[in-house]
Amino acid sequence: MKPILAATLLTLGLQGSPFNTYGVHLRPSTIPGRCSVDDVDSLRNHVYRFRDAPMFPGDADVKLQDGQYVETDPNGSVDWEMKIGSPQEIQLEGTSAVLLNLGAAHFGGSGSIGYVLVARCRATEMEVLFEACGPIRDARYDAAKGLTIAHYMWSPDDCHACPSREVTEYYIWSASRRRFILSSHSERALPR
Repeated sequence: MKPILAATLLTLGLQGSPFNTYGVHLRPSTIPGRCSVDDVDSLRNHVYRFRDAPMFPGDADVKLQDGQYVETDPNGSVDWEMKIGSPQEIQLEGTSAVLLNLGAAHFGGSGSIGYVLVARCRATEMEVLFEACGPIRDARYDAAKGLTIAHYMWSPDDCHACPSREVTEYYIWSASRRRFILSSHSERALPR
């Protein structure tokens, strides 16, 4: 076996299961369009673009209407449905921001995927300060503890419906770096 191919196979083996699709972006980005932390409707009727969307929506924009987006298959049946949860207003350096949880369910297949954004609303754009994507179980912000994200992780032998591990990540806002940084994480086995 050639050395490059052997290294590639070893790397793939370390990743675990093909169901592991979790990703995080800590560098700020922007999404065009007006929004307001004080106006929930502006968040429930916004166009979102995700940086890492392996399952859904890929490179496409998602235009929420009244807090949801529905994508149909060629027969007109619902294939994907995305909904936004209740926004949580938070404070970063004395400035209002918002924690958004969006979940997408795949009715035309199996599985679901979650998106977590921490964003500030500007006059003409949404500044995304944190973005996570994957099998997210929980996301919350506490002024004293920071941002907590819990997500599932599959081992190579796990079936699609039964991840064997849960990872919890803790992020804090760094005023000097003007972004979130990972402060710690923990992992636990899930009951079988």
